[in-house]
Amino acid sequence: MGAMQAAVALSIGMVGSMGLLLPVSYVVPGIVIDTFMIAMLRGDISIRVKAFVANIAGSVAAAIFAEIAVFHLPLKALAVYLCLATLSGAICGYLAGIMIESINDIKNNKSGDGVENEGE
Repeated sequence: MGAMQAAVALSIGMVGSMGLLLPVSYVVPGIVIDTFMIAMLRGDISIRVKAFVANIAGSVAAAIFAEIAVFHLPLKALAVYLCLATLSGAICGYLAGIMIESINDIKNNKSGDGVENEGE
C-alpha cells in the first residue's frame, strides 16, 4: 500500500520537502505496520489491539524517518512531534481496528450469494 501511495504522489507531482525520498516515507511505515501485524498473528490478541499497536508503531516510524531525512528538530520539538505521531497512530489504529472488525463480521455473516446465513 505504501508503494502505491508513493507512486500516486510522485505521478501527480506531490513531492513536498522530501523530494525523491517520498516513496521511502510511505514504504517505511507500511513495512513497520506489516511487520507488527505479522508478529502478532499468534496469540489471542483482538484485531483492534493489533491495529492499534501497529498503527502507533507505523506513525512513530514515519515521524522518525521524517526527522532524519528532513526536519532535524531540536530535542524538545522532536519529543512533541513523536508524542503527536503516537497520538495520531493510536486514534487511527483504534478506528482501523473497528473497521476491520466490522468488515470481518460482515464477511463471516454473509454467504457468497448475498443472503445472510441464519443458524449455520
